[in-house]
Order: sequence, then structure tokens, then C-alpha cells
Amino acid sequence: MNTRLSPTNFMSVSVERTRGVNTLEELYGEFFLEQWRKGELINAFPFPNDATNAGKQHVLGVAFNSVTQITSWYLALINGTAGTPTLDPADTALSHGGWAEFTSYNETVRQTWTKGASNPTNQVISTAPALYTVSNDVAVNAFVAGGFLISSNVKAGTSGLIYATGLFPSAVPVLATDVFKLNYATGL
Repeated sequence: MNTRLSPTNFMSVSVERTRGVNTLEELYGEFFLEQWRKGELINAFPFPNDATNAGKQHVLGVAFNSVTQITSWYLALINGTAGTPTLDPADTALSHGGWAEFTSYNETVRQTWTKGASNPTNQVISTAPALYTVSNDVAVNAFVAGGFLISSNVKAGTSGLIYATGLFPSAVPVLATDVFKLNYATGL
């Protein structure tokens, strides 16, 4: 049987093409903590970060508005002794009312974030961990609750730009001579 199309029959075809590629650039980062006690690993976990408002503005300024790049960054610890810290995107080195820096460690300055080159495969920059040895004068019921990335190495200092902050799933108790290894990776 032959089927013929008559002039009253019609066929419709629609072709749609993409007019461009839409990407939403999104910064992300993750801290990673190891806690060592007497040579034994007792805690190890990743924890997400929140970029501060000032940190986001800095990245945009460097990329698009001729803002001078900060080339030295430091990792530091957040105190968890007073309870559960609260982070705020508006936190700055001078004003972060929901948390305090943990400073009961032997090192005299915040430790350097030794960043590696950007990985072209996954667009991530990571680092070797910063090491902190808890001092002998640490409070009996001391806790560490998180970490932050800042542009000043001054221990308990109030200047510099905080780029990112993050809290552990729960604060960890610390003893004298515990060693914290704090690492950070960021990317697009």
C-alpha cells in the first residue's frame, strides 16, 4: 500500500540551538584537619569553608578591578572552648564576635599556607599542611573548633584579610603536645 501526502497534510520541525555556554563561577574550598596525640592520629576529617564577604570582594577585585594581590596567606585555628562558635560572612580580623582564635600553641606566629600551583585538570589550589603543637599551658578543658585563612601571620592579630572560615563537625578536645595539621584547598 502506498501512502501519499496530500497538500493538506503538513509536517513541522523545530530546531533549537544553544546560544552560548552559561557557567556560574563558584569559589569553593575545604579545610582538612589531622589531630595527632603522642604520634598517633586521633582525628582526621575534611570540613567545608565559607568565604567571607571581604574574601569574595578581594578575589573579584584582583581578577577584574586591578586590586593588588595578596601573596602571603596563613592558616589558623578557631577556639571551641567557650561553646559552639558562630561564623558570619561579615567576619573580619578586627571583628568576629561569634568566635575567637585558638592561640595555645608553641609556634610564635600563624603558620604559612604553602600553596601549590593551580591544577589545570580540576582548577584547585592546595597546600602542604600547617603544623601547630599545643602548648603545655593549654587550659584543662580546651577545644579547637575550626580553622581560617588570613593574610596576617600575627598570632591573635586583628589586621589582615580573612578569606575563609570553617568549623569542624564538632569541636575536638585538646591536650598539651597534641599536633594539629591544618590544610586548605580552594578552586573554581
